[in-house]
This record gives sequence, structure tokens and C-alpha cells, in this order.
Amino acid sequence: MPHTNDHGSVTTPNGRFVTYPDGITVRFISAQETTVGSTVQPGSALVKVTLQVENASPAPLPITGNIYMRVYYGSARYSADPTDNTKSIMDPAPTQVGPSSQLALWETFSVPKAEVPSITVSPSEWLLGTTHTPYTFTDVGSVVTPVS
Repeated sequence: MPHTNDHGSVTTPNGRFVTYPDGITVRFISAQETTVGSTVQPGSALVKVTLQVENASPAPLPITGNIYMRVYYGSARYSADPTDNTKSIMDPAPTQVGPSSQLALWETFSVPKAEVPSITVSPSEWLLGTTHTPYTFTDVGSVVTPVS
């Protein structure tokens, strides 16, 4: 399903979400550094990203895998690796977003510490299928909450 923009800054109200003509809305909720989920490698940070999917349609939105989003960093948009521990991804993985409902989805990624400010996030094809136009949440690195 097409929509008018292919990206938006999470630092602006309208850039924090994308709504498709079929009633599916994906909303950026948060990005935070964490120490839970995997061993932090020297020079890297673990970043937990949360998106919310709202399904205003009368049909369920199937989720066909457990990679809900893609995280990129750097000017070359390198793909960040999801961490490899069950505490770094939702378990059990949901299989759908029901009609007229919403679901928060989170995943943790390993990113070079120096590249955290450059992070962008895109919902994956496993979440939205191939019929929805890709969308990129930009400026995510500027709102990452550090580990306290």
C-alpha cells in the first residue's frame, strides 16, 4: 500500500508514524540503550527499539517472522545485527496484529557506539509484507535514551 512519504524524522510529531490506506499505522515509540539481552561487545552499544503497530482494518495483519524492523547506522546505512539472546526479542513472537487492535513490538540491536547518533529504523517486510511501501524513521539516534 503506498503512502505519501517514504521517511520521517522521529523528532517531529508527523515523522513518528506512518499510516497506510488499509488502516495499518506503524508508530515509533522509543529507542534506548540497554545492557539486557546479550553481552555488550567493546566499542558497541545494545539499542532496544520499540514500534507500535495499529490495525484499524477488519482483517488481521499477519506477522510472518520475528524480525519486526531493520536498524541502520552510518552514512552508508550499514545494517545493525539483532542480538542473539531470547531476552533481546519478544518471546513468544506474536503471529498477527488483530483487527481493530494494536501491538507494541521490540527488538534489540548491536550498534557501534560511535554510530548510535546515526541510527535509522524501518519496519521489516516480515511485519508489513511486501504490499506496503517501505518507510524509514530518521533521526532515531538523536532520541536514544542512554543506559542509566
